[in-house]
Amino acid sequence: MKINDYGKILIGLTGNIASGKSIAMRFFDDEYFLKIDSDEVASGHLEDREVVESLKNSFGDEILDSSNKIDRKRLSRIAFSDRGVMKTLEGIIHPFVFADIEEMLKNTNKRFAIIESAILFESGLQGLFKRVITVFAPKEARIKRLMERAGIEYEEAARKIDFQMGEFLKISKSDYVIDNSMGLVWLRVQVKRVEEDIMRLIYLN
Repeated sequence: MKINDYGKILIGLTGNIASGKSIAMRFFDDEYFLKIDSDEVASGHLEDREVVESLKNSFGDEILDSSNKIDRKRLSRIAFSDRGVMKTLEGIIHPFVFADIEEMLKNTNKRFAIIESAILFESGLQGLFKRVITVFAPKEARIKRLMERAGIEYEEAARKIDFQMGEFLKISKSDYVIDNSMGLVWLRVQVKRVEEDIMRLIYLN
């Protein structure tokens, strides 16, 4: 899948679930970087009639709650249990997400755009970006964060984490790696180092 970048320098930000991607993204300078959370964009479309109908046709009524709206926890549980289901879900949601991202890129004067995506490599999207950053954290720390954030049990949190591409494989495919295991101060230091290097891309374009 391609995207119209409208002359912006696109930076991919990834990392396995609960690794701290969103926190890292906050530390990038708002003056120069448009920040886009693709999961947040996708979530906003789960109430669109067209999306609901497509999901219902693909996965059945079991993904609906008592109000005939998408049960997000149930959909997540199904998607993280089967890679084929995940691909189908991406095929339904991604066109809407990409359209929204293109609109954001079109309407910003900022030179850089950081697009956060937990499944950047799994979806084969790395070719869209000038640089890719991976944020990593210890597995047990991620499991604990996910349990607290999603209100799920240990087994389900571990299964979701194990479902994704291995962290070291993502690191090997990335231009930058940020370690989120030693607190916010160290996280910010690393982000600012990466930011400084990325800013040099202006002179290479």
